Amino acid sequence: MSSVLFGLLTAVCWGCADFMARFTGRAVGPDVALSGMLVASAVLLTLLVLATSAPLLESFANWYLILATGVGVMAATLLLYAGLARGPIGMVAPIVGAYPAFNILIGFAAGIVPNGPQWIAILTVMAGVAVVARFAPEPGEDVKGDLRVTLIIALLSALAFALAISAGQAAARIHGELAVTAAARWVSVVAAFGYLVIRGRPVVVPAGWRWPVVAQGTLDGLAYLALFAAAHGPGSVIAAVVASSFAAVTVVLARFVLKEPMSLAQWAG
Repeated sequence: MSSVLFGLLTAVCWGCADFMARFTGRAVGPDVALSGMLVASAVLLTLLVLATSAPLLESFANWYLILATGVGVMAATLLLYAGLARGPIGMVAPIVGAYPAFNILIGFAAGIVPNGPQWIAILTVMAGVAVVARFAPEPGEDVKGDLRVTLIIALLSALAFALAISAGQAAARIHGELAVTAAARWVSVVAAFGYLVIRGRPVVVPAGWRWPVVAQGTLDGLAYLALFAAAHGPGSVIAAVVASSFAAVTVVLARFVLKEPMSLAQWAG
């Protein structure tokens, strides 16, 4: 049950943070918004480590897992923000939310085979995500760019999330979820700023958008902390699947706040 609860908490935090990314990404650019969000969440997680006297990384054993987690999260989130900024949210969020399909394949490779009830839960969640994506209404004028490019961006984001989450959960079993989440987040910060420098983009979030980006980073950091907290035991794959329902949170917010159209089939999904 704890795996399910951690997965739900992850979904709510992610869903709200990703909805905010629609506005920050369009205002300052997905890459700049991402960098500010990562800094905010990295500071939050580091303060949480210090406040709780949680152990920091006691060694660099399996350091490549933390590196893969940080870089993977940065790449996956950058792709997600780019897709959300292009729109429609009702298509992008559910496709990225299908990342557990890749996690299941990774779990199989590691010898983790779900039991009967777990298979039913996994297939139910994945079917709902597929329905939401398949029956999205025709995009409106608010959508930017070629939908085929947006589809590829969303699929690549899903794959990157699956790889990053698998690496992060493996690292959490060795070093603890809080230490891994904080360390990997600083790796993400370095990777994001490196990306900005290479592209010649500004590295400072404009003053008018700093607090929204801070709130976005806080929610995102809490989401990963909850997800990695489910790393111990066979529930890690289940938590990843439940967390994929973040797409539903994002889509519902888009429906009621942005007035994005939703079909009856999407509501059923």
